[in-house]
Amino acid sequence: MAGVKDRWTSDGARFMKQLDELKRLQVCIGFQSGDKKRKPNEQDGKKKSEKRDVTNLDIAMWNELGTSTSPSRPFMRNSIDRHVDVIRAVAVKQIQALSSGASARQVLTVMGNIQKGLMQHEIMTGQFAPNAEITIRGGWMRNKKTGKPFYVQGKKSDRPLVDSSQLQQSVHFVIKPKGGG
Repeated sequence: MAGVKDRWTSDGARFMKQLDELKRLQVCIGFQSGDKKRKPNEQDGKKKSEKRDVTNLDIAMWNELGTSTSPSRPFMRNSIDRHVDVIRAVAVKQIQALSSGASARQVLTVMGNIQKGLMQHEIMTGQFAPNAEITIRGGWMRNKKTGKPFYVQGKKSDRPLVDSSQLQQSVHFVIKPKGGG
């Protein structure tokens, strides 16, 4: 059929434009660089002038993966693994919303807000190894590498991750181009 040319309706053209936008964008949920900082309780063997700020991203990583002195408390992984059905159901609704006129950014915003809420919920309700006794009561400890003393501010609870709600409140999401920094 020579001379036949396909044409998109305005709705079809808009839908294809939003699909292209979805291919180009990603939603990143968690702890973003440049997050609010706080001073550590310990110097990690560094001179005072070398002491660096500890970010919420640091705290999240140490809790998610664990350290040599504290167990893993995987609230990020669990927020996905324990809620796969919820995430799938929301994704299906967002596909429908996209086909009904929602933009790619609107769809990604809904997905970001859902996962942010699931992560915050996991911080508050997850079943994690309790805080160590020294973490609960506070007191002086020694750095294992340097032997230098440092003070641990007590948290007054055996419940990890929720002492000040700072970690929970710092969960955010951003929509940005795929592959970009």
